[in-house]
Amino acid sequence: MLEYLKFSAICYIQGVFEIKVEVNDGIVSYSMLAPFASHKKELSAEKSKVILGAIEEIEINKWRSNYASQDGIYMDGTFWKLDYKVSDKRCRHINGDNVYPDNFDLLVNAFYILSKFEFLEIFEQS
Repeated sequence: MLEYLKFSAICYIQGVFEIKVEVNDGIVSYSMLAPFASHKKELSAEKSKVILGAIEEIEINKWRSNYASQDGIYMDGTFWKLDYKVSDKRCRHINGDNVYPDNFDLLVNAFYILSKFEFLEIFEQS
């Protein structure tokens, strides 16, 4: 089971984005830092199951440690880093520079789900 995930990206144009996900007793808490925004939340048990399922679907354990340009040429773009820890395993450190795993969109989707929960909470409180 996931214990910890930290993703950070430094983009030449958009700036710095960072998200940390921690799991304690099946409950997800996360913090997000983006240009002009920062917050920390704890999800309900139901929402925690949804996001943990989305992260598990990614199969990060199959990702290589480094994704970089094969030709050694780097343009201004996005450097990213992912630290990923599951129970009874060592923390994995994965990074890339303008190159991504084939299923990177699943990670982006998991972050979208978190932001969707955030957006829906605004209306639930009204």
